[in-house]
Amino acid sequence: MNLKKLRMPIFMAVVGVAALVFVSLNMFATAPTTIKSITLSDQGGIWLKEGVKANDKITLPTGLALVVVKVATTDPKAVVTTTGETGFKDGDNILDIKVTGSDAKSSTHYKITLVQPKLAGWCQTNKAKIATTNDNYELADIYQDYSLIYIEPGATEAEVRANITCFSENLQKYIASH
Repeated sequence: MNLKKLRMPIFMAVVGVAALVFVSLNMFATAPTTIKSITLSDQGGIWLKEGVKANDKITLPTGLALVVVKVATTDPKAVVTTTGETGFKDGDNILDIKVTGSDAKSSTHYKITLVQPKLAGWCQTNKAKIATTNDNYELADIYQDYSLIYIEPGATEAEVRANITCFSENLQKYIASH
């Protein structure tokens, strides 16, 4: 047989084998879907929880309505989607983090339980915190240091906003205008 006649069938066989290898590798490819770190915060960045791990149970500040989720993955091209970062009910809420690998085929779900404390009775339970916050408001207003309102008494901005009627009229006016 003539080599010229075999050239095309040999070429087609090589292309076919290469295509099969490429399809097989692509079909079974798995890109990393692991998480390096998870950070949770509120919208203003006042409440912050670093070093969160999958399956953690995190108690939210009373009245927090939204969690900002920052996820660092081992694959910089991985796609991260989250559900459950808002619309909390009293008690346990599930935050679902889905990491899809850069191959768009492999994915892993990570779950974190976010506990929303009940608002009922918050003012009564936190009388001392409220009194300190109210007292600190006057100092913060003078010195323009609003961290005194929340940080020193241990009240979060979310707690103050969710329970605004517990606080002094001056503090309520400040909160409403900022």
